Amino acid sequence: MGGNQQQTSWAVLLCKFKDDQSETPVPNYQEVCERFFTRADGSFNAVRFFSDMSHRSVDLSGSMVFGWFTLDVNVNDVVPPTDPPPPGWTPTKSQSDMMVLAKQAAINAGIALDTFFGIVLIMNVATGWAQGGPTGVFADWRRVDGRNFDGSLGPRAIGGGNGTEIFGQEMGHRYGLGHSRRDGTTNDYQDPWDIMSTDRANSVPDPDYCARGPGLNAWNMRGRGWLDESRVWKPQSLVFDQVVELRPLHQRDLSGWLAAELLPNDGDGGHGRYLIEFRLKEAWDAGIPRSAVFVHRFLSATEDNDGWPHSYIMSGTNGNQDLVEGDIFAPAVNGAPRVEVLKIDENNKIATVQLSFAATLKGLPAMAASGNRTVAVTTTPDGRLVWTSWELGSSGTWTDVNINGPSRATNVAPAVSFRTTEGGTSVWLAIKDSGNNQIYETLQQPGGNFGAWTLIPGVSTNVSPAVSDGNLAVGYPIMAIVAAPPDDSTYINVDLVDQPISPPPPGYWKAVTPSLFTTMAPALTIVDQGRYMFLAVTAINFESANSRIIINQGNPYTPDQLVGWNSASFDSNLPPAMAAANNRTVIVAVDPSGAIFYDWWDLGGGPHGWVPMGDDVRTKVAPAVALVDDGKYMFVYAQGLDGRLYLNQANVGGSIIGWR
Repeated sequence: MGGNQQQTSWAVLLCKFKDDQSETPVPNYQEVCERFFTRADGSFNAVRFFSDMSHRSVDLSGSMVFGWFTLDVNVNDVVPPTDPPPPGWTPTKSQSDMMVLAKQAAINAGIALDTFFGIVLIMNVATGWAQGGPTGVFADWRRVDGRNFDGSLGPRAIGGGNGTEIFGQEMGHRYGLGHSRRDGTTNDYQDPWDIMSTDRANSVPDPDYCARGPGLNAWNMRGRGWLDESRVWKPQSLVFDQVVELRPLHQRDLSGWLAAELLPNDGDGGHGRYLIEFRLKEAWDAGIPRSAVFVHRFLSATEDNDGWPHSYIMSGTNGNQDLVEGDIFAPAVNGAPRVEVLKIDENNKIATVQLSFAATLKGLPAMAASGNRTVAVTTTPDGRLVWTSWELGSSGTWTDVNINGPSRATNVAPAVSFRTTEGGTSVWLAIKDSGNNQIYETLQQPGGNFGAWTLIPGVSTNVSPAVSDGNLAVGYPIMAIVAAPPDDSTYINVDLVDQPISPPPPGYWKAVTPSLFTTMAPALTIVDQGRYMFLAVTAINFESANSRIIINQGNPYTPDQLVGWNSASFDSNLPPAMAAANNRTVIVAVDPSGAIFYDWWDLGGGPHGWVPMGDDVRTKVAPAVALVDDGKYMFVYAQGLDGRLYLNQANVGGSIIGWR
């Protein structure tokens, strides 16, 4: 449950007007009120409503009915003598005035009202619709179970303001619930699937109390502390793509998730912004048009514009709020949260949804491979890192990079590789620190976490580092850095870390000559068991208005004696990505329109020509690539224009699976 069960007993005060002390035409009317307000008898009454809507956090069973009390008020002090009212007529007693008088009458009769959570004031004469507020509810005798003026039961129908159709909302105000709204407007009563929009809600006829429902949405429940948080699916990282099965929100007796949370983490109370729920067309929700999945956000009373909290129902990409199979919710916000309804199984009471969130990249994704294992790393909006890994033929789960030591943030992409020695294979990471532009490295520890960040001294940079170990059986990364010294004559350095050196001797960083002006990250592959490298950069405005990818190659130990820079015949305004395995190199690049291509070559051979990877995903940031299966298969990550990460895979030189 949302918390310890809370006893919220209500005092129901039956009152008469001074000038009309007639009894209601319903024999034993107090019994009618006791059944609705005080008994847990299985009917769709107020006791059951608030128990179900609070996941059994709220208990009304201690409520009591008192009266009759006569108030010092005449009927026409509250109700106009004619319909329409005579010109100039105004009530001389407000509902709050009536509540004060009723409470005083009860106190005078010896009733300890301070032991009750709320007050329901019921008058013996028709006064109109029920109204609720911070202290309680004002209604007339017909509203409890939908009576005609002669005391007979009226038609069992919605829209008349009877039963929980009205008392669910009006008593809800006493619990602090505001009217529900629709995203994009501050008008009230805009969510027909929520009881706090009773003015236009999807209620259903009820044989006992005339009308009932619908229920509360998950955010309204959470806002009151009623949502059973142990039954809410919550993401474990800032990047995820997960299939989740949901049970109907109010059916706590069923096992499984009752709601799911979706980032970004800027919701009330530090929660995710969105809550996803499944509502089945039965019980309290029997009046909704169809069983469906819903998404809501929430603003607290201090955040919204009228002093009340409000939930906001969200629309899917097709404009519908009740999402069914095939419908998608994908708002244009940071991180690209996304909900897709895969299936609604009414018989088994399960809705299957796919939830995803891709933290908006501030730089690039990074990838590496060792044998048939691939690792991918990306940055989050606040500069932290998340990562995943998988073996060929399987998939991985995104999780945070946990550092055993002080944290560091980066505003560009990380670099990732494997260090494989006789002791085993570990993931190795490097970042450009966003605070001091220095390069730091870390190595995965046996327990799965990463060691403390260690400075790689001797160079500063404004862009991402690049790294490659050539997917070697045993080897250490070789990292190429684009440095930005004070004179702004940007050039490329190569950091040789093929053996542990501490501290690095002079000349540890070796400049590639001739130097080349670029403001973008390089890409690097190592082949021939560490004896040969290919280095690719995007040369600024190279022979045209666009920049162009150019490639150098040679012995990484003598970067001042490379073959020389040569055009890759590809215009691009973004950094390229490269990967190597078994003496094969793949390069992935983005053309000026954002389309993604790849080319490949084997050591000693030439390129095969640029191959498009599909036009359905375009990007404004550099991609990442990894090679597995001895260089025969590749994975590519790219950030789409919608901010989400998309994965493609292909047989090198053969079929392309496509973006997903």
